[in-house]
Amino acid sequence: MALAVSNGARAAELLGMRGVDVDWGEQLIRVCRKGSGATQWLPASPEAFVWLRLYLADLGAPLEPNDPVWWTLRRRDHGHGLRRQPMNYEALRAVF
Repeated sequence: MALAVSNGARAAELLGMRGVDVDWGEQLIRVCRKGSGATQWLPASPEAFVWLRLYLADLGAPLEPNDPVWWTLRRRDHGHGLRRQPMNYEALRAVF
């Protein structure tokens, strides 16, 4: 939420982020814009990066460059319990 508030990106743009789309040093995130499809680096607040670091630390696994940033727990197959899966716009559309 802090990323969206601090830079004004759309939810679908943020949910498509991967590890390579985060510039920790310059505190920028890269999103693919809705209309043109062009990529754009957007600044984010220092607080947003603090929350992002805490979120990623809670996942327990290092973020690889091509890994999605956002993950969710879902029950896909009954009987297997909850599984961590990438959260993306297509997954959200399937829910709603």
